[in-house]
Amino acid sequence: MFNEVKVDQFKTGQSFVLYQASVSKKPSRLGKFLMVIGLLGLTGYLSPMLAAEANYRLSPAPSLVEAVNLSVTETSKTTAAPQNFSLAIPKIHLSTPVVANVDPYNEKEYEVSLKKGVAQAKGTAFPGQRETIYIFGHSSSFLWDNNPYGAAFYLLDKLNKDDQIVLTYNDKIYSYKVSDKKIIEGRDFSFLTLENTEKLVLQTCWPPSTNWKRLVVIADPVESMAVSDINTNSL
Repeated sequence: MFNEVKVDQFKTGQSFVLYQASVSKKPSRLGKFLMVIGLLGLTGYLSPMLAAEANYRLSPAPSLVEAVNLSVTETSKTTAAPQNFSLAIPKIHLSTPVVANVDPYNEKEYEVSLKKGVAQAKGTAFPGQRETIYIFGHSSSFLWDNNPYGAAFYLLDKLNKDDQIVLTYNDKIYSYKVSDKKIIEGRDFSFLTLENTEKLVLQTCWPPSTNWKRLVVIADPVESMAVSDINTNSL
């Protein structure tokens, strides 16, 4: 129950009642049920991100060769990346297929694609074309979305200058090093300015689970080689 407290209204002689919850009151069955549902929902929401964070903090980062080979293996399991297009970032334990030519303005299209990996924006370049390559992905998802790539870019903010990123495309490996990282407004597309030099842009929503802003990581090309040479050469 609640405690009733009568208070005389200043200068008017009138009174009214304040209701203050009793600290000894036990939650009702409905209250307990709602608490459980809330906790389950929070757990379901946080699970993909907690798993990514735990893996990042507790497991040793894979070698570059291991990360690239895993991304190639993941890509071979799907028809979403017919050009053997994949992305590997050893530092954040990320190996994922890249779905090509996805319209970033068509929500239905990109939501389907982002269940198969991360997405290369339609109209932007492919590796080796000496222009801007724009790849975007989710930073968060619910456990029940059943999307293994729902938090693919959750750890993107962990990247710093000179960290390595590798793209595999048409049986060739392209290595990049991070040159910049910034948080921008959702409608800021200045990073897509056409240039005569190749650069890789990775983008996700920021903070995770919101669309308030965008986290952008920019990387410059270093070198390339055939996939068959990955085990005998160091990128």
